[in-house]
Amino acid sequence: MQRRTLYRLGVERYREIVQLMAAQGELSPSRLAGLLEIARAWTPPLFPVTGRDVTALGVPPGERVGRLLAAVRDWWEDGGFNADRAACFAHLKALLGTSEKRQE
Repeated sequence: MQRRTLYRLGVERYREIVQLMAAQGELSPSRLAGLLEIARAWTPPLFPVTGRDVTALGVPPGERVGRLLAAVRDWWEDGGFNADRAACFAHLKALLGTSEKRQE
């Protein structure tokens, strides 16, 4: 959960939010220290697929590319950012197969 939040917000915004939560009494000092350490050690992973990967599979540029990338990114995040390019590409292909069946 913290890694996903860090990924989506970025380190600076994440730090600001946890410090605000601590100032409001929502976090203990030890919890705050732990969360700030997570942020300090965080190196954001690079999402391994791009819109070009989607269009290379025959999807025309447009909103559908964004929706497909968002679906793959959500899946990648849900998996703890562990899927590599090949796994993300395979998931993208599976999504394309599923969406093509729905359009028939």
